[in-house]
Amino acid sequence: MKHLFTSAFVLLLSAGLSAQTVDTVLFENFQTNVSDFWGYFPNGNDTTWLSIDEDGLTPNGGDETEQRWFQSQFFVEAEDTITGETNICAASLSYMEDFLPGNRNWLITPPIQVTDASYTLHWKSAPFQLPRYMDGYLVMAAENSNNLYEGAFTDTLFQVASMETILGDGESIALDSFTYTPGYIHGDDLSNWQYLRLWAEGDSTLLRGYLEPHSVSLAQYAGKTIYLAFLHNADDDYYLAVDDILVTRGAASSAVSPTEAALRFVTYPNPVATSMNVMYRLQENARVSLLLADQNGRLVETFFATQTQNAGEQNITLPLHRLPAGAYQLILQVNEKNFTRTFIKR
Repeated sequence: MKHLFTSAFVLLLSAGLSAQTVDTVLFENFQTNVSDFWGYFPNGNDTTWLSIDEDGLTPNGGDETEQRWFQSQFFVEAEDTITGETNICAASLSYMEDFLPGNRNWLITPPIQVTDASYTLHWKSAPFQLPRYMDGYLVMAAENSNNLYEGAFTDTLFQVASMETILGDGESIALDSFTYTPGYIHGDDLSNWQYLRLWAEGDSTLLRGYLEPHSVSLAQYAGKTIYLAFLHNADDDYYLAVDDILVTRGAASSAVSPTEAALRFVTYPNPVATSMNVMYRLQENARVSLLLADQNGRLVETFFATQTQNAGEQNITLPLHRLPAGAYQLILQVNEKNFTRTFIKR
């Protein structure tokens, strides 16, 4: 990281930079043992996460754990070099015994009171392999009840495609070698290699998915209590993972410009100990810089400067383990316009 200290930057901050605080309403990264508190409460008054196997089918191999969502390390290569932790995700299997279709696994949040239009849902997801046997899912919402058996979940907020049929021998990563259900295809139609890898060195017939960020606005539910659900509804594919499910509340909607609302700029955790996740969404290709200032507006770090980034969801992990304790502002510059988030370094 490049260290810069310029009086011009301090003037820039004092002249026009207004730090926005984004509150965390709900966050789950599945690092702790969640099996002890996952459950199901059909009256809608619960405060727990729910992992529900609606289909009741036996998974291939007969592992009862894999009949519903479960914790997994499938989607990581190694320990985090900063924290030393192995990342754990919530995973679900669609590969049923005797190749039976009908997999329906639900992961449902506790109730969320959406008090205004600034609420946003963020998460990451990945199919274990693709495009052959690529798993898709739905993100859904329900008002007032989490009882899926009474049809509570009627609103679809986001849809990810599943592989449906193989055309030819299936030994290709070309999208036109398969057919898919409707929805988004991982890695922006397999074009963004930040979220893709070859399954094995020298093997160009199969890809492995890496966690990709997504976000949707919850503004339509302002003033309501809702439940959010991740429904793994792929038939006879393989594994799917979701991670870092986060609901944030921003500044009052009247104080946020349309540009900032569309940006969905979020940082977590806060306070931060070793590393910070940064996510934002570009509507179009843009010139982007990411800077760090102290509470007096002095520039402390430049993570990158005037870098051209493509439209879409962006996800960056910042190493902050050497940063002294204190209050800071993270400044995201998009086409020379500043957006900031305040945080505390422990």
